[in-house]
Amino acid sequence: MPHQAHEKLKKIADRMKAERDGGAMPVAERTTVRELIGWFNYKIRSELLIRRIRAKFAELNLRTVPDFEREHIDGAIRIELDTEATGVRTDPVDPTVRIGVLPTAHRPPISVRPTDALDKATTIMLIHDFSQLPVMVNQRDVKGVVSWRSIGTAFALGRLGDEVRHGMEDHREIAVDAPFFDAIKDIWEHGYVLVRDLDRTISGIVTASDFARQFAQLAQPFLVIGEIELHLRNLVSKFTLAEMAEASEYPNRPIEGSWDLNFGAYCRLLENPDRWGKLGLRVDRATFMRNLGQVRELRNEVMHFAPDGLDPEEVDKLERVAMFLRMLT
Repeated sequence: MPHQAHEKLKKIADRMKAERDGGAMPVAERTTVRELIGWFNYKIRSELLIRRIRAKFAELNLRTVPDFEREHIDGAIRIELDTEATGVRTDPVDPTVRIGVLPTAHRPPISVRPTDALDKATTIMLIHDFSQLPVMVNQRDVKGVVSWRSIGTAFALGRLGDEVRHGMEDHREIAVDAPFFDAIKDIWEHGYVLVRDLDRTISGIVTASDFARQFAQLAQPFLVIGEIELHLRNLVSKFTLAEMAEASEYPNRPIEGSWDLNFGAYCRLLENPDRWGKLGLRVDRATFMRNLGQVRELRNEVMHFAPDGLDPEEVDKLERVAMFLRMLT
């Protein structure tokens, strides 16, 4: 636990408790998720870090609103006193992935007004390569959306005029705390969805390309890890069934081949010097196992859907290990 994080959070907790004990309403500490995890010397939210932060918050009777794990990394949060805290984290954490995890859900969109010239809207869309623009009076009042499709429809029906209102259509929106996958239908059908924040302002717009980019970021580590596991399965298939059974975490489960083992069992088989020698590889076992241990940690992050995914260096690490295993198997 970095000393900086402990001291900073303790100072915040002590201040709010003093305010409360003095009869005043404690003033919440405002920050962002990125700043919070930076106090712990992290850049992204790993599973280990999330556990550490929750343990520290439970110790100091603190909480964040909204929850720091599910808020976008640059999203604003408030650190408050948790009046119901007991010093031990017992309440369940929301496991649902929310639409607010996407960066674009927190980038206020460029918009036009209903009475703006239609040429202005089309120029903005061309310059920014947008497919649509929200038509808004203010941050909360959305009148519709103007898109290439709505303009084409209005033109075909002979209703197209000079102002944006002549070429707009009804908009689609979703709450920032709505489940991630609830937005899929609207985005699939309309190419976008506007995101409405808890204060009722439009906080962002999520498009089909944003969804595709998010799935690509998630899919790449999954695919590389899958390849690594298949290479390891081929590697340990050279051991006997008895050796595989000895490495298994489930002694009562029949082992008929390497496909019955999990990642931990692969590591246990390969870390044994005698078994390693049977492979006949001119590869340093300690270095190999150190890299495999790093892969195992990253695998846990990916399989538990770390809110911020993996950073490029971590993905590169997985790809290098996969490439190395291709040469061995």
